[in-house]
Amino acid sequence: MATTTLTQSLLAFQAEGVKLQKNAINPHFKNRYIGLDSLMADVLPVLNKCGLVVLQMPCSVDGVPSLTTRIVHGASGEAVESTMPLMLTKQDPQSMGAALTYARRYALMAVLGLVADEDTDGHTPARRSAGASAGNAGAAREAPAGGAAPAPTADGYATEAQRKRLFAIKKSVGIGDAELRSIIAEHTGQESTAQIPKSKYEAVCAAVESWTPFE
Repeated sequence: MATTTLTQSLLAFQAEGVKLQKNAINPHFKNRYIGLDSLMADVLPVLNKCGLVVLQMPCSVDGVPSLTTRIVHGASGEAVESTMPLMLTKQDPQSMGAALTYARRYALMAVLGLVADEDTDGHTPARRSAGASAGNAGAAREAPAGGAAPAPTADGYATEAQRKRLFAIKKSVGIGDAELRSIIAEHTGQESTAQIPKSKYEAVCAAVESWTPFE
């Protein structure tokens, strides 16, 4: 698709009417959204067809970890970009990785004018269950090893016994909840052990077992 300017290419991209599939579930609000891997699979071919290139680069702005998203027009070199700060839960590499994943997804959709998240208006902390209070927020995000797993579904989620095994691996390796959620999200598009498809369970376990902190 030959275009001579960045604006023309962006117009051609939006005219394609890219359809995004909400393939993941937010474990906190239970709303559906699109994972980064699916977003890229849906968007990149159309962007490239329109002569556009995506660059997403970690950076630092005034000492604050950030992400710059740049859309470049291949023919002219014209570009548009936006930089957003990363919201880290902890100052460690795993939290950085999780923050980058979320930032890449939201930043790219914002720059391209796409929407793939359900509206969460009204889903404030005050409306969460009592178990999500500040004193036990971690327990609300992830059921403990001895907690009940959800009922089996047609998708074939990991069983309670499998989840217990994964928690045991997590404990033996010594990683935190944030790191575990990041690994699960990377392999499944979800963040909860209760939503690990059986077909991806062993891959998640292997990733946890081989986890090492960045130097």
